[in-house]
Amino acid sequence: MAASVAALSVPRRRGAHAPGPRGAVSSWVVLGAAVACALLVVVLPPRWAPALYVLGGLVSLTGTVRGLVLGSSITRPYLAVFAAAGASFLVGIVVRPSDALSSGQATGIADVFTFAGYVGLLVFLTRMLRSSSSAPAAVVLDVVAVTCGASLLAWVLLVHPVLERTGRTAVEDVRSAAYVAADVLILAVVVQMAFRRTALVPASLLSGGGMLALLGGDLTYAAYDAGWSIAVPERYWPLAYLLGFGLFGAMALHPSLGRFVSSDRSVSWSSERARFGMLLVALAVPVLLPLVHAPEDETDQLFRVVSSGLVVATVFIRLVMTAGQLSEAARRLGVAEQVSRTRAERDSLTGLLNRRTVLQCIDEQLGGDRAQQHVLYVDLDGFKPINDTWGHAHGDAVLVTVAARFESALLDGEVLGRVGGDEFVVLTDRDPHAAAGRLRSALVEPFMLDRVSPRTLTASIGLARADGDEDAEALVQRADMAMYSVKNAHRDGVATFTVQMHEAIADRQRMIEELRGALGTDQLFLLFQPIVDAASRSVRGYEALLRWRSPVLGAVPPDQVVAAAESSNLMGSLGAWILERSLDELAAHVQDEPSDPPFMSINVSARQLEDDSIVALVRRLVAERDLDPGLVWLELSETASLAGSSQAVAVAHELRTAGLRIALDDFGTGYAALTHLRRLRPDVVKIDRSFVSGDGEGLTDEAVTTAVIAMSHAIGATVVGEGVETREQADLLGLLGCDLVQGYLVGRPAAGLTTPVAAAEAVA
Repeated sequence: MAASVAALSVPRRRGAHAPGPRGAVSSWVVLGAAVACALLVVVLPPRWAPALYVLGGLVSLTGTVRGLVLGSSITRPYLAVFAAAGASFLVGIVVRPSDALSSGQATGIADVFTFAGYVGLLVFLTRMLRSSSSAPAAVVLDVVAVTCGASLLAWVLLVHPVLERTGRTAVEDVRSAAYVAADVLILAVVVQMAFRRTALVPASLLSGGGMLALLGGDLTYAAYDAGWSIAVPERYWPLAYLLGFGLFGAMALHPSLGRFVSSDRSVSWSSERARFGMLLVALAVPVLLPLVHAPEDETDQLFRVVSSGLVVATVFIRLVMTAGQLSEAARRLGVAEQVSRTRAERDSLTGLLNRRTVLQCIDEQLGGDRAQQHVLYVDLDGFKPINDTWGHAHGDAVLVTVAARFESALLDGEVLGRVGGDEFVVLTDRDPHAAAGRLRSALVEPFMLDRVSPRTLTASIGLARADGDEDAEALVQRADMAMYSVKNAHRDGVATFTVQMHEAIADRQRMIEELRGALGTDQLFLLFQPIVDAASRSVRGYEALLRWRSPVLGAVPPDQVVAAAESSNLMGSLGAWILERSLDELAAHVQDEPSDPPFMSINVSARQLEDDSIVALVRRLVAERDLDPGLVWLELSETASLAGSSQAVAVAHELRTAGLRIALDDFGTGYAALTHLRRLRPDVVKIDRSFVSGDGEGLTDEAVTTAVIAMSHAIGATVVGEGVETREQADLLGLLGCDLVQGYLVGRPAAGLTTPVAAAEAVA
C-alpha cells in the first residue's frame, strides 16, 4: 500500500493535467489501491476493516489532491471542489466510529461531514455537466420526470417505512430521508449523463462508476433502515463507498479529465425514442404503484399525489413540446420540399425557369394549337468579356438584371427561362418578331458595371415555329440554329429557322472539324499582297492573307475559314499561327534588306481582341524576332469592331500603347462609322473596296470618298484605298489625298514578299 502512495508522488510537469501515459498509470494505481483495500476488508479479520476504509479513502484523497496540484487551469476549479468533498467524506469516515462510541448514540457529527461531502460532490458534478454544454429543455424535462418517478419510488419503498418505524428520533428520520434525497439528486445527474451520446472518455466512465457505487452503498443502508432484510453482512456494506472513492480518485488523476470538463467539447444527446422509453417508465410508477402498494396514511397519500402530479405534468409538457417540435419539423420539411422543388425547377442565379422546366412547358403547350407556338432562342452578344474583364460577380449581376428586364418585357402567357450561361428561351403564341423586338428593346439601356462604366449589350435571336410533330427539344434546337446564323453573320439581329439553315449549320460543323484537323498542316498557308505609296508607287508594306486548300472541301474562301474558327474554339490557335507566320516572314525580309523595312498588316478577329492575352502574345512574338513594333499593323474590320465590345476597344488601345499600329479595315461598310473613328482612334483607315467602281474607271461616290479621307486625316490616320485594279483608280485616289493603295493593280497575293523593284514595275 505504501508503494501505491509512493507512485502518486512521481514528479510531473506543471501546467498540464497528468500528461501522457504516466498520468493514466497514476490513475489506475489509485483505483488498484482502493480495490486492494476492499479485498483486504474481505479476507482480514473485522477489526482491520475501519483502518482499511480510512486508508482507501486517504489514497483516493491523495490522488485527488495530486490531480489538483498537477491539473491545468481547466480542471483545477473542479478538482478544488471535489477535493473538499473528498476531505469531508474522509473526516466523516474517521469520526463516525468514535462518534458512536462516545455516548452509545450517534451525535450526528459524522453525518454533518458526510452531507458536506455530498453537497461538494453534487456541486462538482453539476459544474462538470454544465461546462461542456447546457442541456436542451427537452432533456431537462426528461431528467425531471425520471427523477420525480425515482423520488416517488424512494418515498414509498425507503423513506416512508423509516418514518413509520417506532423508537426512532426525529434527527434519525431526517438523516435517513436526507441520504435518500441526496441519492435522488445523484441519480438525476446519472440520468443526464446517460442521456448524452457523446463519445465516452475514461474520466466520464470513472465518474459514472463512482456515482453508481455511492448510490449502491446509500441504498443498502436506506433499505436496512426501512426494515428490508439484507443478506450481505454489515461489515461489507461500506465496500461500495470504498470503490466509489477509488473511482473518483482515479478520475481526478486521469489525463482525459480535461476533455471531459472542457467547454469546447461538443455534446450530442440520445434519440427521442430512447428518452421516451425512460419517460414511459417514469409515468408507469404513479400508475402501477397503487396497485401493488396502497397508501398507508395521509402523509403518504399527499406525497404520492404531489409526486405523481409532477411526473404527469412533466410528461404532459414534454408531449406538448414534442408536438410543437413535430409541427415545426413538418413546417420545415414543407419549406425544404418547396425549396427543393424550386431548385429543381428554377435557375439558381436568376430565378427563371431552368432548361428542364422550360422544355416541359413547351411540351405541354405543343399539345394544343401547335401552329401558334414559337420559340425564341436568345444569346447575349459580347457578354463573355464582362466575365473575363470584370469578373463573374459582375457577370452574374448583369445576368440577373437582364432576366428582370426580359421578364418585364413578357406578355401574359409567355414563358421565359434561362438555358445556359448567357442564353435564354422564350415561348410565345403571339407574333414572334414583336416578342424579339421587345427583348431587344429591353437591352437598350446600358448596364452599369460600376458607377462610371456603362456597358451596352445586344442579342442574337433565333426563331422557330412548331409546324410539325417535333418535340420541345427539337424545337429549341431549331431556334438555337437560327440564333447561330445571326451570330455567324453580324450578331445583334433576328433570324427564323429554315431547312437550308439546318443544312448550312451541318456544313459549318463539317468545316469546323476539317479545320481542326488542318491546323499544323500545309493545308493552311499565307499569301502576301503588297501595299504601295499612292504617289511614288513604291512598296511600303504587305497584308498577310490566309488561304486553306482542303483535300475534302477544296479551296475554302477566307471569310468562311474565319467564320468557322470564330464559331468554334479554334480562333485563338488559328490567330496565333497567322501572327507567328506573318512575323516570321517579316523578320526574314528585314534581315535581308534592313535599310527600308516594310510594314506587315495582319488581320485580327474581334474574338481575339475580346481576350486580352493577345497583348502579351504579340509583344512576345515581336520581341523574339527583334522587330520594330511600328512595323506591325493589326487590322480590325469595321463590322467586327461593331460586334465587338468595349473590351475589344480597350485591348486595341493597349496594343497601340505597346507600339503597334491599329488599322480599321472595310471602313464604310458597317454602322456608325464615325463612332468607330472616335472610339478606336485608328492609326490606319482602309477604305472598303465597295467605294471603288466596278467598271474600272472611277470611284462609286467621289464625294463620300473625299469626306472619308479628310476625316481620317483629321484624326491623324493613314488612309489606304483597297480594291484598286486600274491606273485610273489609283491616280484618282492619289489626287483625293489617299496615302496608300492596294489591289490587283499593285500585285496579286503571292507566297513571299515581293521586292520593292518588282512591285514598282507592276504599277509603273
